[in-house]
Formats: sequence, structure tokens, C-alpha cells
Amino acid sequence: MEVKLSIGIVSYNSVDYVKNLLNSIKKNPPSVPYEIIVLDNASEDGSIEFLKKVKGIKKIFLRENSGFSHGCNIIGKRAMGKYILFLNPDVVVTPNALDKLVEFMEKNPQCGVAGGKLLNFDGTLQLSCRMFPTYLNVMFGRESLFRKLVPHNPFSRKYMLYDLDYSKNQVVDWLRGAVFITPRWLFDELGGFDERFFLFLEDTDYCRRVWLRGLKVCYVADAVFYHRLGGSTRRRLIKNRIIHNYSMYKYFLKWTDKNILIEFLLGEALLLRIMILILGKITESIRE
Repeated sequence: MEVKLSIGIVSYNSVDYVKNLLNSIKKNPPSVPYEIIVLDNASEDGSIEFLKKVKGIKKIFLRENSGFSHGCNIIGKRAMGKYILFLNPDVVVTPNALDKLVEFMEKNPQCGVAGGKLLNFDGTLQLSCRMFPTYLNVMFGRESLFRKLVPHNPFSRKYMLYDLDYSKNQVVDWLRGAVFITPRWLFDELGGFDERFFLFLEDTDYCRRVWLRGLKVCYVADAVFYHRLGGSTRRRLIKNRIIHNYSMYKYFLKWTDKNILIEFLLGEALLLRIMILILGKITESIRE
């Protein structure tokens, strides 16, 4: 039987999240033929021992953490489905969500990548869609100091699409990779995720390449998933924030005209963002 959907999960020290995700897929499986591929990036929290006991899924165990993008690309090479759906370990699937994504892709061949509605576990909405980053709007992102000081400033509202109608399907610049479905042929053609992005921004970069390919990036309102925002990266928060900033630096290097002045300014901006991040965390610790 031909596999319609390959569900790929890259895990690193996320054993409890992976358990919940696999259980939610078991309770709410798609109606189409599917496979589950879990890649473990050399976890040390019991994930490997747990996964070895799980039946009915494909497993890939790496000897070292080679990064999220690399892990996804390995899964992409093993996937047999018409579509590849990457799910973060800290996601939980709701009834019919997987079918809704597949149905949308089947009916919209002009869509190169799609994502579902992400909810916090208290039922509130996560703003999962964004404009593409620019030198200006990136200073007003979700974790920026400016947004924390003035949460509803107009720059953050525009960049983070505060006013997007999440009750309806939408075409957007890019969306968060926690729930990320793409045709396998396109993933192969684009070469998968850019492995220069060890973690973070690989989804933004992929969406940009989808647009350049002449296809669209789509948000699917009735495909609902719960997502513990930052759940799988929370243990090393400061380190991962630094990685995120470095990925943003590499993103701008890739998508802007290269010259010494631009590289210097981007480097200085990276250092400034990291200093602001550390200062913010020190301030939070003092307040506590």
C-alpha cells in the first residue's frame, strides 16, 4: 500500500514530549496510509531506551547531535510518503488534524508548505505566522526587549501578524516549523532544510525558497494542534536563545548582498542582541 503521509519527528532529550506526541497520533491517526519516523539526536534522558521499545515506527539513532535541520533531512531521505509532515516533539495532535492537513495539500497543489493552528495547552492561540524578517522588524520579535517593554507596539503587531484572522485559511510569508507539511518531491527538489541552520530559522529559510519556487505558504485553520511553546528547548534557554540569534545572523548573511560592511554590521547587531538577552535575564533574576 502506497504511503500517503510520512510523519517525521526529530527529538533531543524530549522523552516525555515524544511519549505524549506518539500517544496522540495513536489516538488520532490519519485515515490515509502513513508512517512515523523518529530520529533521536543522541539524547541522554532515556529517549533511546524508550524508543527501542516502541513498535510500529521507524527509528533512527544518531551518535551525536547534528542539529535539527540535518535530522529532518535524514528523515526526508527515508520517507516514503507523498507528503512529509514534521512535528516538534512538544506537539499534541487533535482529532482529524492530520487528515485536515493532507486534504488541504491535496486540494491546493499550489501550496508548497502548510501548517496548522497552534494552541497553548490552556486553549489560547499561538501566533504561528510571520512576515519575513527584515533588519527593522526583527528587533520587534516575540522575545525582543522592545516587545517586552511595549507588548502591543505597532511594529511587533505588523511583524508577528497580531491582526491575522486565525479562524480562516491564510497565505502567509512563513510559519513556525512546529507543524510543517510539504510535498516530498518539493523537499527533495529544494534539498531539504539548509543545514547551515543548526536550530531555528530553517523553517523561515525553507518558506522563502518555496516562494521563490513559485509556490505558496499556507496556514490551515481547522487543523488544530496543541504546542508547548519552547518546550523541547527550555532546558537550555540561554544557549538556545544565542543559537537563535546566530541563526538569524546567518539568515541575513544568506539573503542579503554580501560585502564586508554588511557582515560587520550584522555581527555587531548579533552581539548587541545577545548582550540585551543576557541583560534581560539578569534583570529577571534580580526581580525574582
